[in-house]
Amino acid sequence: MENKMGHTRLVALAGAGIVTPLGSDTDGVYDALCAGRTALAPHAGPYGPDGPVVLSRLSRPDVEAAFAAAWPAAADGDSTFFEKMALVAVGQALRQAAATLTAQPERTLLILSSTKGNTALLRAGDGADDARLPLPESARRIAHIAGLDAMTPLVVSDACISGVAAQVLAQRLIATGYCDAAVVVGADEQSAFIINGFRAFKALADAPCRPFSADRTGLNPGEAAAAMVLQVTTPEALATNNGGEDGDKSGCGRLWLLAAGALTNDANHISGPSRTGEGSFRALTAVCPGGDDGTLAMLSLHGTATLYNDDMEAQAVHRAGLQNIPACSLKGTFGHTMGAAGVLETLLALHGAERGCVPPTQGFTTPGTPLPLRVAASVQPARPDGDVIKLMSGFGGCNGAVRWTRRPDVAVATTPTSLPALTAGRRVEIDSNGGVTIDGTPLTLTTRGRDMLTEIYRSRATAYPKFYKMDILCRLGFIAAELLTEGETAPADGTLRNDRAIVVCSHSGSIASDRQFCHTIVPDHFFPSPAVFVYTLPNIVTGEVAIRHRYVAETACYLLPQRDDTLMRRLAHTACAERTVSSVMALWLEAPDDTHFHASATLYHVDTH
Repeated sequence: MENKMGHTRLVALAGAGIVTPLGSDTDGVYDALCAGRTALAPHAGPYGPDGPVVLSRLSRPDVEAAFAAAWPAAADGDSTFFEKMALVAVGQALRQAAATLTAQPERTLLILSSTKGNTALLRAGDGADDARLPLPESARRIAHIAGLDAMTPLVVSDACISGVAAQVLAQRLIATGYCDAAVVVGADEQSAFIINGFRAFKALADAPCRPFSADRTGLNPGEAAAAMVLQVTTPEALATNNGGEDGDKSGCGRLWLLAAGALTNDANHISGPSRTGEGSFRALTAVCPGGDDGTLAMLSLHGTATLYNDDMEAQAVHRAGLQNIPACSLKGTFGHTMGAAGVLETLLALHGAERGCVPPTQGFTTPGTPLPLRVAASVQPARPDGDVIKLMSGFGGCNGAVRWTRRPDVAVATTPTSLPALTAGRRVEIDSNGGVTIDGTPLTLTTRGRDMLTEIYRSRATAYPKFYKMDILCRLGFIAAELLTEGETAPADGTLRNDRAIVVCSHSGSIASDRQFCHTIVPDHFFPSPAVFVYTLPNIVTGEVAIRHRYVAETACYLLPQRDDTLMRRLAHTACAERTVSSVMALWLEAPDDTHFHASATLYHVDTH
């Protein structure tokens, strides 16, 4: 990678916006956070028959009013509440960035980070899906209203790490010249669908959650939206402008730069973290290879207050040599805001670092992880001018970390400025009605539809009984991956492979499982199924493939408005930013139901010369 000062496209934070139940002004929200306020409270709401749920919930009238004020031309349209909350945050971020934003709209990309989006529109028994259900449709509508639709908007839907994964993607696309700016917005609306999914896993706490505490009992869901405007800058521009009118408003006169990002998988379980924190450890060491080198202000941790997640994070932090860095979790203040969490928590951590303090972890009492962390129970001083690391983990075995700095030399040393070439190798096409081809040669099959996947599994795949538990999207991806890797020498038992990345693209994502889970939470037949709910995350397919093949490198899930082979190749190419990756498994998977599906899969090889 080229790191010459004159050729490096650095990525700077130009603007930010947040929408939370504690307010939408960053200074005011941070003051409330430091004062020990929490947005968590019992809400009856339309969340199912089991009584009130402790969560953080946005004021509908406040969001509606803010949306009408920010985007008056769209006030009479049919935007959903989810889209409006996202647009309010986007509007704030764009206004804040207006004075220094140099990128033109035709070179500005919208990236939406969300796990479930408009799932509140899903109703059991409806004859047809609401056209606004697919997340790419929301991204398209948000981009159009914000005037950012010259470039195809992207959706990152990687479970809990989505907000961090979106930052990583934005950095790579800006740094390598695909765009000059990116508006990253994270948002999720809580609904009976999501609440009852967590309930099925028995993960909900019946009181405000207590991250990292010995008496923690589970998580609280939350609603929020947060946006950041990232734009290209150069070392020369920073040397000229920092400390002047074009510097940031933090008082230090220096912009925040996205220095490094990493995505990993722990190849352990689709709904449970590795007990050794393997994936988070790999992500941390990728963005902070030197351990505690005296340059870090804080760790902003995931800290869901679930038993195994908090223990896993503590393991990972210790393995990475970062256990003496002050740490915080904001879940006790805002709950788990899902697609918004990675963006919101990053912005508030950066704001705290600008003030020279680590925000408190609301609800933290007696330390409760086997390996202790420096969790801030109250406001703590942070290293002046120190870097900030944000860490997240999620279902599907995915993990992500980003490192933010105000030191250009650090950003220059770690920003990917070019990527090695990709060469297309083995290719697989699967169609529910058209059969299967491998490198253009058709397979002889006797069935079509769902049975076709089972026939291929029985005849060509290694015995892997979990195949029968998978939903249609995961079965499709699993078979495509098996055919792509057919003939390869399998690694020794237990060997983890960090040389192959997995990138999945889709349009409708997990809609088939979404419908199925919706039928388990109807009032007359209320029986939320954890076995179904876990497959309502479209990135689970990457986890299933990673577990099957022991891949612990990057896994990513992107949802697109339509299939675009050039764009998909570009997204696969971004995974080459991780230098251990020597091949990328790229899959287009579309499975709106059990009988209609299509996969187009390519195994790309990375040119290391």
